[in-house]
Amino acid sequence: MYIFSYKYGLDKGLIVRYSEQMDNITNLHKSDKDEKVICIDVDDTLVMRDVKLLDKTVSIVDPYSGLSITVTPHIKHIDLVEHFHDRGYYVIVWSAGGGLWAQAVVEALHLNKYVDDIMGKPLKYMDDVPCDEWMGNRIYLEP
Repeated sequence: MYIFSYKYGLDKGLIVRYSEQMDNITNLHKSDKDEKVICIDVDDTLVMRDVKLLDKTVSIVDPYSGLSITVTPHIKHIDLVEHFHDRGYYVIVWSAGGGLWAQAVVEALHLNKYVDDIMGKPLKYMDDVPCDEWMGNRIYLEP
């Protein structure tokens, strides 16, 4: 590990921290669901900010700002979360708004029992194969 760090000019402390994090992560994201994974976004996918149906809105406290945000649940997508969970998928909910926002939405929509993992939306990925060659089709239903 240290040969790699010096060869590529990486800080020894960074490599040690990275190595410790990898040791801790090794067992975190293991799925007993046969490796069928679906990742579901929050904003404009599970909840709509610009669509206000008065009888169907939910107020969620943004954990970063403390402000209450009124959103409309996207019922078709919420039903799909339950569907994928029931079909044995490992369900990940993520948000570009951060993991805490994603967690707040999952809790407000009472989806905890259907969601296996919650995180911030990845900004980049590292893989030998471009994602358009391995990632399934995008799923989006109009509200």
